[in-house]
Amino acid sequence: MSEALVEINKTDITILLVEQDVITAFDLADKAFVIESGRVTTSGPANDLADDPRIRQVYMGIQCPILRDRNGIFMVHTSGSMH
Repeated sequence: MSEALVEINKTDITILLVEQDVITAFDLADKAFVIESGRVTTSGPANDLADDPRIRQVYMGIQCPILRDRNGIFMVHTSGSMH
């Protein structure tokens, strides 16, 4: 499904994506919103939110840095392996 969303987004159509998989959402989004208890608590460029230590720990369960390849694709670095 993510490939289809990428193709649709290339046509300048705006997509509202509600996704629990934060890494997938940040990979697909230009802008992201964090909703806690029904209220937007944080918003901004998806790359900025993905780099936020609190977002990484609370929503992604990651305490290590998130790396991006040369195409901007997220790679989560944990325990000496790349995912």
